Amino acid sequence: MQSSTSYHEHLEQAARLDREREAEEVFRARYEGEQRDRATIRRELERGVPPEQIEEQLALASDFVRLNPGQDVHAYIRRLMEKEKRAFHALSEAGEPLRDGLPPAAGFDREQRPEQTGSASLSSSEQPLQDIAGPAKKPASARAPNPKTVQAEAMARDYVNENFKPDEWLAVVAINRRSGETVQRVSPARSNVSPEYQRWLRYLNATGSDVYISLNTFKERARGRTKEDLKDVRHLYLDLDEDGARKLEAIRHDRAVPAPNYVLNTSPGKFQVIWRVEAIGQDEAEAMRRTLAQRFGGDPAATDSSRVFRLPGFNNKKYAEDVEVRVTREAPATQVYRADDFRIYGQDPQRAEAASARTYHERPSAGDSSQSERDWAYAIRKLKAGEDPQQIIRDMGSYRSKDRYDKNEPTKLIAPAKARPHYYAERTVSQAMAHLGMTRRPEAPQKSAAPSRETESQPSR
Repeated sequence: MQSSTSYHEHLEQAARLDREREAEEVFRARYEGEQRDRATIRRELERGVPPEQIEEQLALASDFVRLNPGQDVHAYIRRLMEKEKRAFHALSEAGEPLRDGLPPAAGFDREQRPEQTGSASLSSSEQPLQDIAGPAKKPASARAPNPKTVQAEAMARDYVNENFKPDEWLAVVAINRRSGETVQRVSPARSNVSPEYQRWLRYLNATGSDVYISLNTFKERARGRTKEDLKDVRHLYLDLDEDGARKLEAIRHDRAVPAPNYVLNTSPGKFQVIWRVEAIGQDEAEAMRRTLAQRFGGDPAATDSSRVFRLPGFNNKKYAEDVEVRVTREAPATQVYRADDFRIYGQDPQRAEAASARTYHERPSAGDSSQSERDWAYAIRKLKAGEDPQQIIRDMGSYRSKDRYDKNEPTKLIAPAKARPHYYAERTVSQAMAHLGMTRRPEAPQKSAAPSRETESQPSR
């Protein structure tokens, strides 16, 4: 009898161990499934996919239904999306360090392991996953917001709202300086200022990406940022990359141009000057920007209408230490100018245009011009000499692929390397050809890779 009792006790113990192992396997499967689903949601949010579309796709792909029979998969997905959005916001507010390049996961401690969880929490396979995970972390919404982050978010939001209507489509570009990854989204202004979108941009900025936004509008649902995609010209602008403070003062004291609406301070001594305009066509606007660049020493390559400029309130990641991009308003945001407000051609437009062109046909000395101006002068001179545009592009791209230092002061950097030197050279030569009335554009080299987007303008520094 005792033998029979021991035998039954042995069977019961084995069955209990089997149940515990099965419960642990279910827990582990649920844990791993949730982590996969969260990674998918995070990736899709970073890509700008609408939450409704993420929910529909993940409802079909997730293992949640198989692992949690009878529970609402859509409620589960919406809960995960809210956690991811709070994680992005917590990152921007509290400055929490990243692990493996990802924001800290809410609901699961990254240091927690399934085997560290007591068996009591595994007693029921019907227990909801959020209960198994243990007590939730304090939600980001309950934390006191970081005043600096609140101010930066308000700066970016106000800047967009002052310049665009909610239904106008803009291009936002994020370029990671460490990985070289570029993310581009064309979407309505109302989306760009939404809390979720701003948290996503702040997350990208915190993980190494510079953030840019277009200053002109694009066609609805445009797939790129080319001239053909452009809808309306809303701004004239100048990129003052070298000796910016002196050039900015010259603009402020020149009666030929009105007071700019905005001045972006992108880093010490570097400024981007912006005027709100209306009733100006794309070709006329680009001609005006070229003349403004020639008159005040701006970057001649930063004159195309599809260009993106830095978004205020985000950090410039170009330097060892982050530099916040700040905006100052020098004319009311409601002030909108027309072409007649810019008397940059003088009394005789053709003569003034020719005089401005001569300035760039001659090669400036290194002491009174930027490297971009010297590149422009080089392209003009070589094109006028009849040299092959492709050879000019190759030579310029090779030269701008490395940092250049002053020969007399080897430690003084006079021309930092371009992130995309060939693209920069191609744009400079193309614009120089247009300036000289040459209609044949440089032919892009043949590539076996995916189609290039090099017709889109490079972001301004």
